[in-house]
Amino acid sequence: MNKLSVLIIFVLIVVGVGTFFVLGESTFAVAQLDYEGYREDVILNRNNSFETEDVIVTLKSDYGYGLRVRYVRPKLSRYPAKRFPAVFRISGGWGTGLFLLDAEAARKAAAKGLIVAAYESSIKKRYPLGSSKRDYNGFKDQDDAAVVLGSIFNNLQVDPNMVGVWSNSNGITIASGFLGREKYKELSKKVVFLLDAEGPHNPEYILKNTDDIDFRDEKRMISSWKKVINAKVGPGKDYSTEEEFFKERCAINFIGNFKGIYRRGQARNDHALTSYHGHAVAMLNAAAQGKARWARLNREPKNQIYWSSQEPDGVDIDSVIDVKQFKGPNDKRFWDVLFKLFNQLY
Repeated sequence: MNKLSVLIIFVLIVVGVGTFFVLGESTFAVAQLDYEGYREDVILNRNNSFETEDVIVTLKSDYGYGLRVRYVRPKLSRYPAKRFPAVFRISGGWGTGLFLLDAEAARKAAAKGLIVAAYESSIKKRYPLGSSKRDYNGFKDQDDAAVVLGSIFNNLQVDPNMVGVWSNSNGITIASGFLGREKYKELSKKVVFLLDAEGPHNPEYILKNTDDIDFRDEKRMISSWKKVINAKVGPGKDYSTEEEFFKERCAINFIGNFKGIYRRGQARNDHALTSYHGHAVAMLNAAAQGKARWARLNREPKNQIYWSSQEPDGVDIDSVIDVKQFKGPNDKRFWDVLFKLFNQLY
């Protein structure tokens, strides 16, 4: 090969690479727009019958460890011209959330046209309860959830106008955190609703008022919190005081900033706190008086204010809760609420 041929090839490579950097992004964006133009938004309907798939993908957290995301969803490769609504599930407790999608209800929902997602971090899998390596639903765990939520929106077969979050129990600590923190306001404003299944408003208050609150399983719950606090709070640890620790983990600090729909599921016989409903009152009032599009308890009116020491003229919540007990995070009534929420929004 002579020098002239080498020079011509070199010039062509340079021009090609330069064109990629100058035009690559806009060309890709145009391709996206063209493809989006003929994608059909799927309306969640019980008469739909999509072929489904159960897949796990791995993401990287902002802190370098892995996040495993499980999807139970319509088989996307089978329906490339469709965009589906999605719900991101956040589990209760301190553990992982992939088990939430074991329920047959998740597969049935996918067959009707819903993408259901849940996740776990390798840190939670690797270290036991009480390890100082874990974050216990603080800002790091909330950041992990935000990474997963961002990946859901980035999927071109997700309808970006129909993405909701569904948290169970202590999962509200994570959900309210990444939906209500200033850091994630651009991501949060895309989320159309938060379905909260009996989440605590302020664990610190509950733990300091054990004499006034009837716990379903007090010894186990108190023991769990003590392990966590001992691991994270103290000289040389992540938090110097319990106040600092709980500041990141009280949903009441963040829910008022969420701009979507806040839907609360609450039974008379709470799954953890038996007959204590102060957490529901606090969350509903904060959302209704905050930035929420609207807030609602079970089947009660929207934006109702409930009685508390601050709202003495509100409705007595104990007198209006018409659900005796929810039977776990996959209670059929929550799935029904989920479908109704999406149907309301179309």
